[in-house]
Amino acid sequence: MVPVQRVEVVPAEDITEIDALAAGFTSPQELLRDLGGPAEARIYRITFGPVEGDPRDALRESLELEGLHRRVARIAGADQILEAIERQPGRRAGDLAEQLGWAELQPFKLHVRRLKALGLTISLPVGYRLSPRGEAYLRQIKGTRSIS
Repeated sequence: MVPVQRVEVVPAEDITEIDALAAGFTSPQELLRDLGGPAEARIYRITFGPVEGDPRDALRESLELEGLHRRVARIAGADQILEAIERQPGRRAGDLAEQLGWAELQPFKLHVRRLKALGLTISLPVGYRLSPRGEAYLRQIKGTRSIS
């Protein structure tokens, strides 16, 4: 995660050589050409802070499952999504959604993002895999099912 420290409107004539270099350009003129748009358009300078760790990283390593079942239960089809990811790590979201009967991809991806926010899944360059927490959660619910 990258924190935004400041956002300010900057007149074109106030863009410096340092601003241009920081934005990946060789000069203010090159930067302005790349921006395009009308001359009177607003230009925003955004100052970012240091890159910080994603709080989900620690969460996905946590094996604390207290209260998690209640939160997962609010996500339609969550257990089936997690089981599909477990069976097919790295599988394209579109393939998983189709296998599970989702008519549209974006709602499926939204559900996976909600599971990721709970620390249960990890996004890969293609597809997903379960986090250690997701694996522990599935082991727990499968154990519960077998004795029910």
